[in-house]
Amino acid sequence: MILWHHCNQNTPLAFIRPTVITSTYREPFAGWMEDSSFRTIDSIAINYGRGRLKFFLGNPDTIIDTIPVDMVVNAIIVAIAVHANKPNSNKIYQVGTSRKHPLTYLDITDIAWSYFKDSPWIDENGEPVQVHKLGIMESMASFRKHLRRYILLTKVLKVASSMFGGRLQGLHADLHKKVNAAVRLAELYEPYAFFKGILDDTNTEALRATISNNGVNLERVFYFDPKCIDWEDYFKRIHFPGLVDAFNRK
Repeated sequence: MILWHHCNQNTPLAFIRPTVITSTYREPFAGWMEDSSFRTIDSIAINYGRGRLKFFLGNPDTIIDTIPVDMVVNAIIVAIAVHANKPNSNKIYQVGTSRKHPLTYLDITDIAWSYFKDSPWIDENGEPVQVHKLGIMESMASFRKHLRRYILLTKVLKVASSMFGGRLQGLHADLHKKVNAAVRLAELYEPYAFFKGILDDTNTEALRATISNNGVNLERVFYFDPKCIDWEDYFKRIHFPGLVDAFNRK
């Protein structure tokens, strides 16, 4: 609104609003991510794969609106080309998948379980981490209730480790770390885990149509149509392997 208010009316404006951005779908190569500051679903997947997250909160039907980063870049490039030298061509483009190709919370947890079950994370001792299907708590109240037993156990272990030391200290430290990670993630992602909105990408669809009508092969060049994504294949063959590799390199 500030830009619309202060910019000259002859200045074309294109606003790109991507949703949760994940690793590349295709370019520069499948599964590429820029850095190791893992966010959103990546931090949850890492903690789950490493065996530090046994349950999490969320509505199984909540749509996890995510989009590969190269599709976001392509949408930006196309929007620049379409709006260049066109006064008063102001548009907001939602670049996501919730309307056209939704992925649910239950979908992503099932895919994660299948991937880390078949391709387990290797821990610091060189041992594969065994995972079970992520337990879903459908309210913050049930999440906190379920967590109480673990908080109580950490207190018991803390007292016992102060008395006997040894292996109990390691058990206490490990459980304490897992509980803290679960609490931090739950508090951070509670608004998203129960979000019911779907973002209208009508303008983005029109952007694809415009460039396609001008003879550009979107599938080969500036692809950003999420319908081409097979979510299970993308996460199991591209995103999760790239995520594990990036984490192990950091």
